[in-house]
Amino acid sequence: MKRTPLFIIIGTSGSTPIAAMVANSDKRCKKIILNLVGNDLAECIWYSNNPILINIKSVLIRKGIILKQLKHYFSIMSYKNNSRNLNKKDILIFLSRNDKIIPYNNGVKLLKLLNRDGIKYDLVINNFLGHYISGFKNIIFFNKIVNFLDDL
Repeated sequence: MKRTPLFIIIGTSGSTPIAAMVANSDKRCKKIILNLVGNDLAECIWYSNNPILINIKSVLIRKGIILKQLKHYFSIMSYKNNSRNLNKKDILIFLSRNDKIIPYNNGVKLLKLLNRDGIKYDLVINNFLGHYISGFKNIIFFNKIVNFLDDL
């Protein structure tokens, strides 16, 4: 009997929308880890307090691009277009309250959407560290990830 291989997808920060897209579209994906995720990449860029993203937003505004247009451009990666199969996955989400790049409230918006759609997830919130150190800590001190993966 041919056995279908199962796999896990891990996305961190800006790669989380792509990780969700792949997990949503491939039934072989059993688990997904979203490390520092927001509800919408366009909103994360638009509302970020990170100087690089603030500069990108300024360039977009100078070119006449508003948030609504940016959401349209990034819609292929949005939660609403990549959620129909997530209820079949085990999901681990990491958020950081002091994240200035992906604002914490964008992560909370994602959690509300998951709850609305009845999608279960495990959640780890860092109350102290910012984006880079929190994201790095989640990978380096991987006990939460190991525990999440134990029953694969």
